[in-house]
Amino acid sequence: MTIKVKVPGKLIILGEYAVLEGVDALVASIDRFVTASISTSENDYYRISSNLSSDPVTFMINDSGKIIPKEDQSDQLLSIMHFAVSIIEQIYYRISGYKVEFKPFHLQIDTSQFYQETNKNKLGLGSSAALTVALIVALVYYSKIEKKIISDNIDLFLFACDVHFKAQGNKGSGIDIAASVFGGVNQYNIKSIEEGKKTEKIVPRSIPENLFILPVWSGVSASTRNLLSQIEQYRAHHEKEYQAMMSRLSVLAESGCMSYAEKNCSDFLDIVADYYKVLHDFSRKSQIGIISEVHRQIAEIVFTNGGVYKPSGAGGGDIGLAFCDSTSIIDKLKKELNKQNFKTLLLGISHQGVDVNK
Repeated sequence: MTIKVKVPGKLIILGEYAVLEGVDALVASIDRFVTASISTSENDYYRISSNLSSDPVTFMINDSGKIIPKEDQSDQLLSIMHFAVSIIEQIYYRISGYKVEFKPFHLQIDTSQFYQETNKNKLGLGSSAALTVALIVALVYYSKIEKKIISDNIDLFLFACDVHFKAQGNKGSGIDIAASVFGGVNQYNIKSIEEGKKTEKIVPRSIPENLFILPVWSGVSASTRNLLSQIEQYRAHHEKEYQAMMSRLSVLAESGCMSYAEKNCSDFLDIVADYYKVLHDFSRKSQIGIISEVHRQIAEIVFTNGGVYKPSGAGGGDIGLAFCDSTSIIDKLKKELNKQNFKTLLLGISHQGVDVNK
């Protein structure tokens, strides 16, 4: 039997950084998917195949759950597969207490939709979170303990947050995991992780009819983990300045979520514009490249042509979002951005989160 899993990526509409302070943020699940399929291995070895490598990684799992690669595996291959392997180790550690027989498997994963087609740069659409969710679901269903581990989406969300945090060095808010699990657009709060089953901190929201969102690829891949590390270092030496920025972002994020829920497009666009200004101001003062030169160039085009703009996520590169309230402005923005060699992306909302087929 083969189990197939499909998991969507994310775009952060509003609230990056502020979400870490416990205020609400908005996140959309998008129709770019990580897929994983798992079946019984033909021999005693475990095997992972990926679109990132022409060769699979082959390994054993010892009694303590440690993955032992075959001796003929190259360092380059192990580096490419490192994240997937570390996630599998953590999953195995967490489910081993259920005394299941973790039979050798062949796992095939595909993250190609999260990369730019021409140069294979990572787009910044939450591939690591989506892959984490996909691997958890595939392995738990393969082990036939899904009813014990992930009886509902809240169980899966909490499980995936725990695994993903460990893999990311205990960094992150869980907002990308929420997008991958629940689907649609959600108003999210990090307190959902603490409250668990009682949570009312992940609330579905619909996009206002007169709000148009245009994703723009910056042309540069960025590391969220590195940016968060730089922010932490800055905070350690400039606590007052850090708190001032977070206070401004938090007020805007909370107000933006309210305007979005009330479908007050005009106020929401004003808040997005202010959010960009705060990030730009902080980026300049801290010398941390949240608003990089490429984001500044895109923002100038968008603001000049009637829209508002902000990065989607930690910044530095990856995806930015242009917002406006009319199709005519969207058409103008596409034209002007493409003229300046910035690629606009056709991304839709994935109303379904994780999807499993056996």
